[in-house]
Amino acid sequence: MSGGQYPMGEVPPGQQIGWQASSAVAGGPPSDSPPKFSGEQVPTAPPMDSMGDLPGYEGTNFDGGFQPPPPPYEPPPPDAGQGDQVDYTQNVLTDSEVKSCLNQFVSENCCYGKGPLAKMKIVNILPTSAFKYTLDTFTERRETKWKYEPSSGGPVPPSGLQPPGPWQVPVAPPKMFQSDTTRMEVPNTQLVKLCHDCQGHGDARCGDCDGRGYETCSSCSGTGTRVGDESCTWCDGTGSKKCTWCNSTGMKTCKTCNGKRYLRCYVELTVVWKKHDDTSVVENTTLPDKLVKSASGQVAFRDERPRVTPVAGFLDPQIGRAAEDLVRQHATKWPLERIIMQRQKVQIVPVSTVEYVLDGQEGAFHIYGDENKVHFPDYPSQCCGCCSVM
Repeated sequence: MSGGQYPMGEVPPGQQIGWQASSAVAGGPPSDSPPKFSGEQVPTAPPMDSMGDLPGYEGTNFDGGFQPPPPPYEPPPPDAGQGDQVDYTQNVLTDSEVKSCLNQFVSENCCYGKGPLAKMKIVNILPTSAFKYTLDTFTERRETKWKYEPSSGGPVPPSGLQPPGPWQVPVAPPKMFQSDTTRMEVPNTQLVKLCHDCQGHGDARCGDCDGRGYETCSSCSGTGTRVGDESCTWCDGTGSKKCTWCNSTGMKTCKTCNGKRYLRCYVELTVVWKKHDDTSVVENTTLPDKLVKSASGQVAFRDERPRVTPVAGFLDPQIGRAAEDLVRQHATKWPLERIIMQRQKVQIVPVSTVEYVLDGQEGAFHIYGDENKVHFPDYPSQCCGCCSVM
């Protein structure tokens, strides 16, 4: 801490050093009679009524709480030409490519037999496209709380300035769309005050031995003897034992200020950044949506700005409806968080429905994604249930 030290009793009565001076919050110099600490002292925060009225932080306490963000930002109207048509043509798989994908699928499942591969007849290959719309919303929330730490009494340079509000403190995220947390002191909130637990003494008279350093022996109740006038072995016949609470010194160091007599208090601002993401799938086959979400495809549209507007006029109108729904949800989903940036993306995931005949029975399976993954839950040659079916 900068500045000079404040020796015992030299803090002017009714004054605390920092942003505020008030006889109701600072307390005067230490009293002549130090308090007593019984047993093991647990550090405590200063009472809230001693912290004064800090402008803009009247409801802040030592437990903390999130501050409501400012009014939401109103997005501008969408740019002209947003969501223009994308030229996209899906290649139709050949029979040999389908068999190659099936062979890879079977080899990845240890209990699947390869017999059906030789006998299976591919009847039809129907290429379709699945659309995957993803919306990422990057937000921040802010929490304020009073903090305190032991201090030797050095003064806080008076600024005479009102502290900035919780959402007025400029704090930039280390990286966009990456969850992170940072903590900092709010400017112009610092103050130094006498420790409330030891009243500025730094230590206190032990309440267990009343400052003597010794306490009555519990075995002989202080008589020094036991049954039969035998000398008490617990206290060697003295009737008292060294106080274990104060290590026989008669005094205890204040755990709240660590013996430094003063506390430095300030408001701590915690900023939490978080990336929220949601994905909607538009797909017209029986392929489960969760598989489409895990697959890759061509990026057909990408947009990033403080507030995105739903995709309009895209290849499939269902994408526009899905985007509108997610954008609307994200606008109000986290009321205690402020939206910093949003980004949206549309991917076209290739899906092929393969119809086949095997031993006179008709069936179908799917090949999807740029990785040509196979979804064939009823593959005809499964000898046990230990395999993980894609």
